[in-house]
Amino acid sequence: MERQKKVLDASVITKWFTTEENTDKAIALREAHKNGEILIVVPELLFAEVLNSLRYKKSHEHLLEETNKALWEMEFEIIGMTESLLMNAILLAQKHNLTMYDALYVSVAHFHGAPFITADADLAKLPNSISLEKT
Repeated sequence: MERQKKVLDASVITKWFTTEENTDKAIALREAHKNGEILIVVPELLFAEVLNSLRYKKSHEHLLEETNKALWEMEFEIIGMTESLLMNAILLAQKHNLTMYDALYVSVAHFHGAPFITADADLAKLPNSISLEKT
């Protein structure tokens, strides 16, 4: 049986490496992925976004290197950039006044018929989006 796919953005996955509000909920999603209950799907951009977020939280180089390794070990379903994915992201960005980065996650969720989970309150208001707080 195929695992249910979920698209998580960097705001959720960054919480795996910090102690913040709803870190426990983010970690529960990570554990569900590790246990084979769900399949986390991400655009390849996620890796750079998570590392950048941690860098600006003043994380040390060693933590960034460990985080990079841990992310690759998660065996996400990684979605590469394609013309059609970006065309959809452009439409979503224009329609919902999103950054292209955020629109890319929403576009991946659309293409995979998967829920989009975010810790960003504004993004959670989009159709087919779920606030991490409510998971």
